[in-house]
Amino acid sequence: MKLFFGPLIASVALSAVSFAAPLVFNETFSTSSTAIASTSTNGVYVAAPAQTTPTSAYTRTVFAKKTGNAGLGLMQAYVDTGEFTISAGSSVFGIAGAVYDLGTAADLTGSPAGFSIDWVFSDNPGGTLTFFITSNATPTDLTGIANIVNGASGVAWKSFTTLTSAPQSFSTTISAILAANNNGVDIANITGFGFFWDTPMAQDSTFDNFAVTGVPEPGTYALMGAGLAALALLRRRK
Repeated sequence: MKLFFGPLIASVALSAVSFAAPLVFNETFSTSSTAIASTSTNGVYVAAPAQTTPTSAYTRTVFAKKTGNAGLGLMQAYVDTGEFTISAGSSVFGIAGAVYDLGTAADLTGSPAGFSIDWVFSDNPGGTLTFFITSNATPTDLTGIANIVNGASGVAWKSFTTLTSAPQSFSTTISAILAANNNGVDIANITGFGFFWDTPMAQDSTFDNFAVTGVPEPGTYALMGAGLAALALLRRRK
């Protein structure tokens, strides 16, 4: 019996450790997208959705919102050559980013999941990076994105303002987002998540490695519990 249960217990324990905190989403922007959000008038422009994300069930929509200089200067956001680029034209500033539609609503109640992204280049300093989650039914259409950037009902977000230049990294957790700004988001029915950058005037920036770290499925928690119990049993036998 000892010969049978010893390897079994060790295997269960190792499995529990192996699945403790999987990476559920890692967007390296390695697949170029021809979708470009570009606007010369004040307001929100939404590019065509692109299913070129690391998780095939998700749909990424790039967007740009011009908030300064109603003239011909462009506010642009696009994915190309492994980077997410945001470009504000001369005398232009605004907001640009990406929202990911989950396809099926997810229950993130009590989730310790975290977001992170790398700001790898800027041609002048300053800006504000915002991570967000939303429970709105249509997170990637024009209305849904307008709700996100305006912090409307059904959106929670956390922002980080910097006065220096890239490179920098930003990170947060679901719980920190909910604690920072929560405008009635339904955490049990999250439909989308993402990030956006509030750019100073005439700034070009690039971003990479947008990652969402998650937690195991409920079944994995059971496996973890079994693994911990197995480790305790092994120690008692020793």
